Amino acid sequence: MPEKSYELFLHWKQGDDFAEELEKADTTEEALRNWAETFEEHAKHCRELAEIFEGKDIEAYADTHHISFVDDEEVLKKAVKKGLLEVVDIPEEE
Repeated sequence: MPEKSYELFLHWKQGDDFAEELEKADTTEEALRNWAETFEEHAKHCRELAEIFEGKDIEAYADTHHISFVDDEEVLKKAVKKGLLEVVDIPEEE
């Protein structure tokens, strides 16, 4: 079992995220535009990650609130260094 997980954190809960935008904005339209900018940044983030992974042996796992990557640790560390992934320590099972 791996000791650490390389994880992608972009979007958690759409209602909560948009509620934050509504609190900051003066109008619904402004909130939507600001939220759209967030998605554009997320898309850029994903494209950068795809470039780093291009031609590499990387496998992804995903469920409701979790996306992680395994295999080529050198490539994953490069993504961490660029701020595209986070390293999460996995506790040892007893």
